[in-house]
Amino acid sequence: LGDGVMVVLSDKGDIGVEEFSVAFLCSPGVDPKLIPDGWLRNHYGWIVWGLDSLERRLGRLVLTPTAVMDRLKYRYDREVDRGERSILRKVVEKDESAAVPMVLCVSEVSSDHLVLTDGWYSLPSSIQMGTALHKLVGRG
Repeated sequence: LGDGVMVVLSDKGDIGVEEFSVAFLCSPGVDPKLIPDGWLRNHYGWIVWGLDSLERRLGRLVLTPTAVMDRLKYRYDREVDRGERSILRKVVEKDESAAVPMVLCVSEVSSDHLVLTDGWYSLPSSIQMGTALHKLVGRG
């Protein structure tokens, strides 16, 4: 992978969040002490989700180990090194109003809730019974 990073396959011969975590934490320029608990798992999940969605949309291979590692490093550089945060993280940390214009994606839908994402973080959102949104979700 890029930057001379090597991922060691699991005993089953596959690569998942654990294998990426070990490789990422050993990457040049990454300080494991600066990474909060859950940060790698969260970003790995959203990166894989996004690349898989893009792959299905384009009909060509996009979800590769190199692409995942490159995006993990990019997020580390922006968020950990430079202190830049996504809109949802700013809102949750109360550094931005929830009323600010933003573009979010619905990543999960059920009869009573949605999961909204900015591609970096996510928030659950309940659906109030009887609302237009509830009716729309009910129709599929």
